[in-house]
Amino acid sequence: MSREADSAQRILAKAGEPVIVMSALEQVQAFDPITGDPITQAERQQYLAKGYLGRYRLADVDGSNVMSTDGRLILPQMPVRPQRGWYVKAGTAPMDDWYEYFYNMFSSDVARIMDVMPIRKAGLDIIYICQLRAN
Repeated sequence: MSREADSAQRILAKAGEPVIVMSALEQVQAFDPITGDPITQAERQQYLAKGYLGRYRLADVDGSNVMSTDGRLILPQMPVRPQRGWYVKAGTAPMDDWYEYFYNMFSSDVARIMDVMPIRKAGLDIIYICQLRAN
């Protein structure tokens, strides 16, 4: 991990709030161990991270790509890059202030990732800036 990624990781670990980043449902082919028949299962990968959630500036809102209700989530380097179409939810208890802020911002405990902008240095991801929208 680069020095910049370490710095971002430390800052978000200290000042960030826990979030759960969830992949979209993926169809996984499996086989019934008794009959040998194929079984299609849907799996979702989950990653726990500390992120910083904020709003977009009024100048960034254009009404089509960025809505006034969209959120901006900064995430540290993760094992995989978050993707458009994945989901994020507050990783704390429902009565926590952070959870309430997240819920009030998106009118739900889950938000959809609309876009991901990786910040890179020397070909490595350092942080991710994710555009979130109410699910």
